[in-house]
Amino acid sequence: MDIVQLEARRFQGDYVAGNTVRGDVSVPDRAHVPQLTEGTSRVTLDGYHINYNYQKHTGTMERADGKVGAYYMTGKR
Repeated sequence: MDIVQLEARRFQGDYVAGNTVRGDVSVPDRAHVPQLTEGTSRVTLDGYHINYNYQKHTGTMERADGKVGAYYMTGKR
């Protein structure tokens, strides 16, 4: 299992690639994403085909399922 973590965001999966200079993280298959940023809601998501940029705080995830704060969520792309 590979793990990439910057700040309080972690990406766990069988293969996780990233570039710390550009702030990019890519997970081509299934991933588990816990986020424990101080002052924000706790986020725990499972999904597929994740692309995220730490500098822009934007990204995509397919077939997301998990919990954000007290709310359960699910989504498809």
